[in-house]
Amino acid sequence: AHVLERIITDLLDISRVEAGRLIHLEKQPCHLAPLIEKMVGAYRKEFTNHRFDLNFSENFRQEVLADIYKIEQVMENLLSNAVKFTPATRTITIRGETSGAMLHISVQDEGIGMTPEQMARVFDKFYRADASDTATKGFGLGMTIAKGIVEAHGGEIWVQSTLGQGTVVTFSLPGPTRV
Repeated sequence: AHVLERIITDLLDISRVEAGRLIHLEKQPCHLAPLIEKMVGAYRKEFTNHRFDLNFSENFRQEVLADIYKIEQVMENLLSNAVKFTPATRTITIRGETSGAMLHISVQDEGIGMTPEQMARVFDKFYRADASDTATKGFGLGMTIAKGIVEAHGGEIWVQSTLGQGTVVTFSLPGPTRV
């Protein structure tokens, strides 16, 4: 039931984006560092054959205005993709820093990487870089939804990748709240 609920929510979010509407957010002041630390901790416990490095700049720990549940959804997608496409014993690095008025969060893996053609389509609905029978499971919606969530927050998301060397997915969000 939970999986079906997530699929329905994902499809509704995609239909909002396609209709030119932003994904509905319930923003509130929050700190992203504890959320990311908690999620990485859970991944460390579940995927003991991978190494997870977490690196936050000192100014990253400031309060921001965001929908914490939607940002969790973005991070879940990025972390699960990194694990799916990174061989065991390799490192997944999560970074958080503030640059000017924006926060930048990145997930870097040492996985299979992507071709330029795959990178150009990574945010397309239902696109899967590996559609073979042996590919990891998924619907090809995660990156589309992640992009919609980040853009609804006023940020951007982008991918850098080299085939055979790994991928870095970075997203930005408006920075610390001002009182």
